[in-house]
Amino acid sequence: MKRLTKLTILKNTFWLGLAEVFSRFLRFFLVISAARILGATNYGKFSFATQILFISAILTDLGISPITTRELAKNQAAGKKEISSILSLKTILTLVIWGIVILSSFIFIDDPVVRMILAVLVLDTVFGSFIKFINALFEAHQKMKYEAIGGITRSIIIVSLGLFLLFYYPSLFQYPPVVNLSWVYAVGSILVAFILAIVYQRKIKEKLFLLINPIIWRKILSLSWPVALTVVFASIYHSMDSIMLGFWGMMTENGWYAAAYKIMDVALTPIVWVSASFFPVLSQKFKDVQGKEQQKIFLSHLSVLTILGFPIAIGGIILAPQIIYFVYGASYQPTTLSFQILMGALLFIYLGNTFGQTLLAANYQKYSFWVTAAGAVLNVILNLILIPIYSFYGAAAATLLTYFFDFCLIVYLTKKLVGLSFWQKDYLIVLVKTILSTAIMGWFIWQLLAVHLNIALIILGGAFSYGVLTILFNYYFL
Repeated sequence: MKRLTKLTILKNTFWLGLAEVFSRFLRFFLVISAARILGATNYGKFSFATQILFISAILTDLGISPITTRELAKNQAAGKKEISSILSLKTILTLVIWGIVILSSFIFIDDPVVRMILAVLVLDTVFGSFIKFINALFEAHQKMKYEAIGGITRSIIIVSLGLFLLFYYPSLFQYPPVVNLSWVYAVGSILVAFILAIVYQRKIKEKLFLLINPIIWRKILSLSWPVALTVVFASIYHSMDSIMLGFWGMMTENGWYAAAYKIMDVALTPIVWVSASFFPVLSQKFKDVQGKEQQKIFLSHLSVLTILGFPIAIGGIILAPQIIYFVYGASYQPTTLSFQILMGALLFIYLGNTFGQTLLAANYQKYSFWVTAAGAVLNVILNLILIPIYSFYGAAAATLLTYFFDFCLIVYLTKKLVGLSFWQKDYLIVLVKTILSTAIMGWFIWQLLAVHLNIALIILGGAFSYGVLTILFNYYFL
């Protein structure tokens, strides 16, 4: 039985990790093309609209999807009776948020192109919300394969259709190219929503329909609101800087900033797989109350992310001018400094992830919520102060300071509540080795830059040198 459970976890981790990595890199390729073809200003408008809808999408869910997964997984017989009622609640929330976004765009946004983008991308949000609900049902039935296939299919449709329009028919139907790009996202979500609905009903043998039941609505919302607030506050980190830049009319600056942020998002991909692999095991150790085993898994998780995070962050800082030029072209060179600042934030995200996962595994998620809430408030205050003075560089600095604050607070709480910290000999040895390996890698990269090698070769050379150094330090020295 235990073997079967482990195999199921590994299988689900593989499918979700594969979908996440594949989708992130595929969509990043579309982002690169869009940023180059649309230019910083139009790409800034697109990013402004997508960040507004990113927060709107969270409000259409309010934590309902993960709670649905949990409740259905615990008791499928009872959960099945509630699915239709929950679906109707999601539908109402989605339509209300859709209406608010459309009406607000006419009140608060003067740019007609941004309003058009929002009107189209709302369709992506509506059907994306439905996709999220279907995925929650698949997760409850341990059928993540279909969720992964749906995510990959959605990305393939969006990227292939987006590239086709950008390169061959950018002004189709006489719409601005950025509006046509918005239609691509909407079409991809609409198609995949219908596909997943059909697959779910055929594979799980359950029909989806709407049923109004206020009693179930109250029950689900009473369970989901802490999750919803946590996600809302977390989304502020991700979106508020871009939204503020947009509302203050800094569309070109927003385009530069969004371009840098997108690279950081891709650089965070390894966390997805690492955390998905460690979290179930860590949760089990806390359930079994095995102190030494908890510490062992905790240190292993932290060590892996430390070994990955340092070279990515430091390498990104050193190679920032070359990376920005290679990815986006000369017109995006002003974003170099903001990218370097964001790479500093990325390091704290890597180092802090283990502590957040540990609190969640130990059932201290309410403390993680307060950390996220405090960080969100700090982020808004810093953006209000720094953006008017330093533009998008101030937004990047606000992100760095926020993640540093979060890191310090989550480390303190993990030590106080769980008794685990990085001040342990085994980890400190790993940290010293990692810093030494990263420093030597940085020196090697500087030498390669001096001879003007292609950036791709420099990155490969730096990664290879770091890998060799890591192996040598771990097996032969110190």
